[in-house]
Amino acid sequence: MEKEFSDKLVRGVLEEIAGEGAILDGSGDILIASSSEWEDFFRIRSKDGAGEKEIFKEGDRFYHLKKDTISAGVNSDYTLMMAEDITEKEKLSARLGRFQEFLDDVLDLMSDHVLMIDTDYTIRFMDSELEEKLNIKNPEKCHEIFGRKNPCQNCPRKALNQGRSLTGKNAERRSEEKIFMATSLVKKTGEKEPLLVELLEDLTEKRIHRAAIKYSSYHDPLTGLYNRTYMGKEIERLDTKRQLPISVIMVDVRDLQSINKKRGHDVGDELLLNTADLLRESIRSEDILSRWSGDDFLILLPQTSRKEAIKVGSRIAENTKNLFPDGDLLNLGMGLAVKMHVDQDIYGIIYRAEDNMDQRDNESF
Repeated sequence: MEKEFSDKLVRGVLEEIAGEGAILDGSGDILIASSSEWEDFFRIRSKDGAGEKEIFKEGDRFYHLKKDTISAGVNSDYTLMMAEDITEKEKLSARLGRFQEFLDDVLDLMSDHVLMIDTDYTIRFMDSELEEKLNIKNPEKCHEIFGRKNPCQNCPRKALNQGRSLTGKNAERRSEEKIFMATSLVKKTGEKEPLLVELLEDLTEKRIHRAAIKYSSYHDPLTGLYNRTYMGKEIERLDTKRQLPISVIMVDVRDLQSINKKRGHDVGDELLLNTADLLRESIRSEDILSRWSGDDFLILLPQTSRKEAIKVGSRIAENTKNLFPDGDLLNLGMGLAVKMHVDQDIYGIIYRAEDNMDQRDNESF
């Protein structure tokens, strides 16, 4: 009766096993195995002390080996050994592991935001911070984010669909006042077409900061005019035969140091601001105006003869008289010099204009 009960139990257990299995008696002999091919395997594994749980590879398949004890009555303990085929689980785990590595790489590279885009330009993933920053809710297509009705010509998703390589390619993306640097990556997901991943770095604040630095490096902080550094670059750029004749007008705010001393620097600064405004209104659009030094302003007039330069200087003098008829609040001195030949030193011309300004009998204007 006990033997009949045990045989039924053994066969019932094997029928419930998901995979291959065998049941051994107390002495380690196999009572029954799920197949003859696996009988030797389980016999060997029982002799070499296999643990309760172990993963092994047999051919191109992965198995999870389990070992347990079944009690079926007095003196009737059996050992159950099972080998569950976990090949698909292992493949899935490997894919998940690779995807996790990819996500880790994305997170390492990503400075601000991430987009994941399908072959039809549909957004599969977009982080909530980017939605909030762009003030856009649930956009369907990637080009909608950047204010387009259709994909642009250099769209990385379009290029990827056409079979072109994109990994690591950088490009700017703009959305109204926001500027992003996009790094395009390709992620193979096991689907027919790979997924496009775009890492977006917000450059807006950097660009604003860079523009502010550039502006301050080329502009006078008081008047907002170009400074000597910028004018030096323009002089080098325009000092060519094609720009001849090049006229130079030097303008000086007379007695500025005395005014600062007697009436205060606020009054002196106001005079400089008034002078800057007056000069802006008096010169032509093609002329270049800068604050050359503390009380000096330099005007560069490319492709301008002495006759035409005198007209500009006369307009400055006339505007000064109209705005300050008494001459007490603003007294300007001006000097003119012209470069006529390519072998003349442009800075020598500037110094000559400064010398002419210092000559009280200079009546060019």
